[in-house]
Parts: sequence; C-alpha cells; structure tokens
Amino acid sequence: MKRATRTSKAEAEPEPPVLPPAPASNEKDEKKDGKTVEFQGKGGAKTWGRAHKPNFMGALAVYLMIIFCPILPFYAYASCSAYECSITNLAQDIVATQSILPFWNNIPTPSVQGFQILGVWVVFQALVYVYLPGPKGYGQLTPAGKKLEYNVNGFSAYLLTHVLFVFLSDMTPYSAGFFPATIIADHYSSLLWACCAAGYIVATYAYIKARVAPTHPEDRKFTGNFVFDYFWGVEFNPREQWFPKIGQNASGEGLDWKLYWVGRHGMMGWSLINLSLAVYQHRFLAAHPGHPSKFSPVALPSHITNSMVLLNVLHTIYIADFFYNEDWYLRTIDIAHDHFGFMFAWGDSTWLTFMYALQSFYLINNPIELPPVYFWTVAALGFVGYAIFRITNAQKDLARSTNGNCTIWGKPATFVRAEYTTSDGVKHDTLLLTSGFWGIARHMNYTADLMGCLAYCMTCGLSHAMPYFYVIYMTLLLLGRNYRDESRCSGKYGDKWKEYCKQVPYVLIPGIF
Repeated sequence: MKRATRTSKAEAEPEPPVLPPAPASNEKDEKKDGKTVEFQGKGGAKTWGRAHKPNFMGALAVYLMIIFCPILPFYAYASCSAYECSITNLAQDIVATQSILPFWNNIPTPSVQGFQILGVWVVFQALVYVYLPGPKGYGQLTPAGKKLEYNVNGFSAYLLTHVLFVFLSDMTPYSAGFFPATIIADHYSSLLWACCAAGYIVATYAYIKARVAPTHPEDRKFTGNFVFDYFWGVEFNPREQWFPKIGQNASGEGLDWKLYWVGRHGMMGWSLINLSLAVYQHRFLAAHPGHPSKFSPVALPSHITNSMVLLNVLHTIYIADFFYNEDWYLRTIDIAHDHFGFMFAWGDSTWLTFMYALQSFYLINNPIELPPVYFWTVAALGFVGYAIFRITNAQKDLARSTNGNCTIWGKPATFVRAEYTTSDGVKHDTLLLTSGFWGIARHMNYTADLMGCLAYCMTCGLSHAMPYFYVIYMTLLLLGRNYRDESRCSGKYGDKWKEYCKQVPYVLIPGIF
C-alpha cells in the first residue's frame, strides 16, 4: 500500500515564475477496439500520469487487494495479542484446527471511542492544514500543465500537534491531564477498526467526487474499469475549496487531499502512535519491575527500553525530516505522478499508521533491551542511511536551484538535458543529474531509505520475523515504484532517458543492480 516515502527522481527542474492559468486541455477518453488508449493533449502530446492499463489479471489483483488488505494489520494484531507476535504460531493453529477461529477469536471488536478519537483527529488536522500559517509551495507541473499552490505548514503543524499532545495529556507532571498519554495504546484495536473504515469511506468519496465534482477535470484519468479506477484513483489532485477564506487561506486553495491524508493523517498519526506506545511501555515496566521477557538478550530495566528509545529516535528523524522538507515532497512521485484512490486513501489511513508502527507494537508486547554493541551498530546503520538520503536530495536540489551551474563533490555538475511536453502542448526543459550519488545509481535515495528500514526492524532483535515485514514490504514497494518511475520517465523524456540510463546503468546497488 501507499507510503509517504522520501523519494524523487534525479530531476533538476528550474523553478519557473508564477504561471498563468493553464489553457484547457483537449484531453479526452479514447477507446479503440474496446481498449482505453493513452490520453493525448494538444498536438498529440501524451500525458505521463498513471501509466497502468487495465487487464484481467491486473483488475483481479487490485480487486483482491481492496477486499483482503485489512487482513494483514488484523493478523498482526491477533499474532501479538495471543501468540507473542509469532506469525507462524498463529498460522500453525489455523492449519491444525482447519479453522480461522484462532484468527477470528483474537480480532478486536470495534468501539465508538475509536471512531470518536479518529473524528476529532481528522477534523483538527484538517483545520490546522488549512489555517495554520506557512510559506507557499508549488508542485511540479501536472500532466495538464497546472502548477498547484500549497500551504506548506507541515513542520509547524508537526510541532503544534506534539506540543499539544504533551501538555494536554498526562505525559508530564506539568501537563493538563485531559486525557492519558497512552490514549492511542489504550484504544489501539478500536482505532485500527476506525482507520480501516475511514480508508474505505475516503476512497469511495474520492471516486464519486472525481466523477461528479472534480477539482481539475483535465487532470483526471479513466480506464473504463471501475475496480482499476477505484484502486489507482481518477483525480490527480482532489481538493476541498469550500473552507472559509480567512487569514492564511485567503487564496482559497483549501485542503489538498493528497498532502493532507498522507502527511497530516498518515505520517503525523504514525508519529503519535509511536509516542503513545513508548509511554505505555515506560509505565508498564515501571509498574512491573523485573518483568520477564524471554526474547530480551539483556535484563529489562524498570523503565523504557533502549530498543524503544532507538526506534523512536530513528522514526522521529524520518518523520520530522518529512515535515521539515514538506516543500520538497511536493515534487516526489506521490504528488507528481500518482492519482488519489484506494491505494492512497486506505493505505495512508491504515497501512501507514499501523503497519509502519508495527515495531513499536511489537516492543510493547515483547520488550527488549539491546546489548551495547548491537545497539550502536543498528544506530549507525540508521544514521548513515539517513545521511546518504539527505545528501542525495541536497545534491538534486542544488542542481535544480542553479540550473546545473554548481559543483558536486568538488567537480562541476554533469547532467543530461531533456525536455518534456505537457498535455496543453507546452514544452519544458529539465536536467537529469549524473553527478554525486545520482551518478552512482539512479535511485540511491531508495537504497538509503532501505538502510533506514532495516535499522528500524533490527531494533526489535532477531527472535521474530514479524518486525522485518516492514523492510521486506518496503523493498518490494520501492522495486515496484522504481519500475513505475522508470516507465514514466522513459515515456516522459524518450531518448534522453535512454542516454541517462547509459551514463548511470545501476538502479539501487552500484556494481550489482
């Protein structure tokens, strides 16, 4: 499912002046021999948005994901609640009994409280998104030639949310104590139900909105297959523009569903889940000194474990970096290429929040104190991965801001100059960077991301496979994303992309792949 990955191409696109409204595109659905063909704009210019074409197997795959995706987070919950987070022990019981009852009996029941907490959360984050002051940011040109404006207040929203959580909860002796800091841990199962339901509701709303009230009709893509369109999305950048135009929102841009749902609900929610589970572990161990844990290689402390601390530090760096560099995120594949459908809606509502917090959930069920050598090895892996990622994107941003007139690693930047055409018939120049990390592999940012993912999993020790689901999933996700990204770039830049690939032949691992 969808993830707010810190990804980007080696594109170094100079920031143009504010553009006038793009002319209306003559894009339309075309069908030949019963098959939907690529949309085209003026002069036959192809759009480069979602490139998926419906077929029987593809439609069947997305249909099954829509139906069965919720099983995985609930299976993880059942495994941890009754089987010490062993995915194989639960599976063995299911096989031995020839029944799904071992799974079914350990699925939590939904509650009103979970939906109430989620309702307050999404409304609060929506209001903060729209009205909290922040600088204006601009995404890349859409396939129809639009350059959308965003209220980039993510880092301020991140700080505000966490400060309010600390001082309104009972986290410290000086906090107001309106609710327990363990509120998410206490209602974890009911929030899982609420977020799962919210994902389906938002996905259905997005599909209907794309049909009857699209924000930017010319940036839609229909395939003629309902299941395909529902999963991958139809609208490119759906927005809610009915918010009263006051203060920061005077421009009337309103709420952008992509940025809001990924960042403010998904990433922000992931951060608070981690925090609440960490407080829960600290209070549990303090109340149960000498608590045994057969999976911990070192005796447990009477407070929070070093594994939970390290995990939260690494996750905090990742998430805070996302919000601090929110303007950069506007030009990644999530915003610049993907449409808003079930993959976004359910993925960022449930998958991101609960499956990405799986290590924290594991550590409250199996608290682990890590030996010093292992601890610092995992920390080094996470910090080095983050450093490579940050340097990689800094190099790209430098090349973009200087139009290639810069030095990288002490040498003049090298690049392939390419052009692409939006569906309004306008041609644009861009740079495909071949210097620094971008000259080593086309997606070194993905490689760095996977180093961090492995470090998160290793904080949970080596006793169970469940925490490592995350790095396995992320590897598959980024390989799939790489395939989609390379396909789009090939269509977008043509022969120039082939030239770039010849200069930078490796994708993720220099000398290997």
